[in-house]
Amino acid sequence: MIEYTNKLYIRQLCAVIAVLLVFNLYLLAFKIQLLVIIPILLQSLMITMIVKRSKHMILLIKIWAILMLIGGGFGLIQVLAEWGLYALGEEGTPGVLSIWNVLTKGVLVAYPIYVLIDLKSILVTLSPEEVVV
Repeated sequence: MIEYTNKLYIRQLCAVIAVLLVFNLYLLAFKIQLLVIIPILLQSLMITMIVKRSKHMILLIKIWAILMLIGGGFGLIQVLAEWGLYALGEEGTPGVLSIWNVLTKGVLVAYPIYVLIDLKSILVTLSPEEVVV
């Protein structure tokens, strides 16, 4: 069983996961993007494990953060490539160079790093003898 030493961090993590889950459900329901089923399952499982305080939650959060970091990294590479095309005078994909797109890609890289750095500092694993029911 897991005991949380920083409840604010866990609440913030749950809020971010919930917002992403709602956004992915929106994409599934109204944009019919079937590929978002994978993040929906992963995020639902994460919320369940956080609430149940499962010891496997740490591994799942690490996997989620790494996948999010990879996706954000590829997004930043796309933005940098578009900037390169723009600097060379080529016409790129419309909307990629918008400030909103750059900020969201930056957050998709920065937030998983924050999650991975602070994950061990907020969790304490309790042995079965220490668990009070």
